[in-house]
Amino acid sequence: MEQLHATRALNRFDSRPTLVENPSEFAPPGPPVLARPRGLHYSDRMTRIGFGYDSHRLVEGRDLIIGGVRIEHELGLSGHSDGDAVLHAVTDALLGALAAGDIGQLFPDTDDRWKDADSSVFVAKAMGIATEAGYSVANCDVVIIAESPRLGPHREAIQRRIADLLGVEPGRVGVKAKSNERMGFVGRGEGIAAMAAVLLTAAGE
Repeated sequence: MEQLHATRALNRFDSRPTLVENPSEFAPPGPPVLARPRGLHYSDRMTRIGFGYDSHRLVEGRDLIIGGVRIEHELGLSGHSDGDAVLHAVTDALLGALAAGDIGQLFPDTDDRWKDADSSVFVAKAMGIATEAGYSVANCDVVIIAESPRLGPHREAIQRRIADLLGVEPGRVGVKAKSNERMGFVGRGEGIAAMAAVLLTAAGE
């Protein structure tokens, strides 16, 4: 008998989805519930998300460029181009969202055209691919991991520069600077790392 009662109780609270013909019957007081019309199909266009990561060593004799902003520091980032790990991560996030390869495939370090190149060129080319495919940037989020220099005073300049490259207002670009609490290569001051996420939506949506 106890097992029978338990079974009935489970049946009462069955959480499996049930087709509701008239959602308004179950709607709470307030604005009406909008039900999706029968036969509605989603567009073959979709929202796309990409993630990028890059890191570079800090070395002598190089300018320090982070997020397209030149920062006064005794060391700069090594690299075939200008070594801007932030813009490289943003570029890879764009390409990843489009399933269009990565920065190493499109701009290999074996190609002298990209020797000491301004990394904004890479972002611009990735944006060109996105635009041609019919997508625009909804928002971008960036994390910069560096023990030194402190990037707080430069955050807004980096935010504005990335927004300009992506064709959006600064309010759509998040920039966060973190230390690595003296752990790993970043914590030892050997390099700087960056991560970026980009959300693309079909242009006009």
